[in-house]
Amino acid sequence: HTSEAASAGDAACPQGTAHEAEGVTCTQCHTEESVLATEHADVKFGDKVATKATVTTVDPATCASCHGTMEEMAAKTVDSTALTDDKGTTVNPHEMPGNDEHAKLTCAKCHTMHEEGTPQDTATQVCASCHHAGVYECYTCH
Repeated sequence: HTSEAASAGDAACPQGTAHEAEGVTCTQCHTEESVLATEHADVKFGDKVATKATVTTVDPATCASCHGTMEEMAAKTVDSTALTDDKGTTVNPHEMPGNDEHAKLTCAKCHTMHEEGTPQDTATQVCASCHHAGVYECYTCH
């Protein structure tokens, strides 16, 4: 899963393959190359995708440099119905009310890089970790 593996289209690194189309290599986002080298020391080209990335080396500002700020992403996903709770309330996945828990969320929380599943699946799980009653409206379950 080094930049060479991703640039060769290593299917075990789906994000590398997806970003390859844009000409982006692993080390353009994963700038801590020594951490990458250590984490991938025993990984071979074509290995199965890791079930959970154990080290995050991407600064969320790096994501924003290509994909835009959260405010810009919120404008792009204003009509998204990806996150709809059990009561039918739909929330924009990139426009969260300001609070301490939401402030801790980064792009990689929902857009997991080395796991199977869609961002919608992962985001729904991330939301459910706090919104365990299946309701996105605040102050409705406690």
